[in-house]
Amino acid sequence: MRLNSTSLSIALACCALIGSASAATGSNGLYKTCALAPTGPRVFLYRSAKINDSFRYALQIGKAAQQPIFESEDEGDRGSSVKLTCVGPSSARALVVQGEFFGSAYPKGFVVLWNPFLRETERIDFSEKSFPTRIYVDNTGARVVVPNKNGETAEPFVVYTYAASTKRTTASPLSSLPVRKSRHEFFYSVRMIGQ
Repeated sequence: MRLNSTSLSIALACCALIGSASAATGSNGLYKTCALAPTGPRVFLYRSAKINDSFRYALQIGKAAQQPIFESEDEGDRGSSVKLTCVGPSSARALVVQGEFFGSAYPKGFVVLWNPFLRETERIDFSEKSFPTRIYVDNTGARVVVPNKNGETAEPFVVYTYAASTKRTTASPLSSLPVRKSRHEFFYSVRMIGQ
């Protein structure tokens, strides 16, 4: 069979459309951006590959490459019922994300923030049923406070403490809200925004 130039053009155009539809389906669409500081990096949250009410999520900090938001788990970046907000003063903001992610018994999330004292980006991961309500940042790192509304411990709060010196996060129950360590500590009150 011989194709004339019109038939060939139509066939090529059809293949190009199919190829671009596949590329669009696999690409990540920008979902939320948060400028962490005027001179600090921007954080970009992307979502793609919708299945029912879930999406795959990816995170990009500054000019670094996009990464799945939870790298250690297969499909752990697929989530639903995702809540997020960008909080804080323009000099030091934080992106707070929480949702129901594949492979986890509890809702989980993370906070990415700019620490103006150390001039670095910090990330605190957490796994709680409640959304964080407070964030404290100082020259030693950051603390994320989550209400314990479901009685998982005897205390009313759980605090996730990120130590900048070790780059590690620890969680511990807390009987009352933390007080600010000094007037130089940033404090954020967090309100969630639904998907």
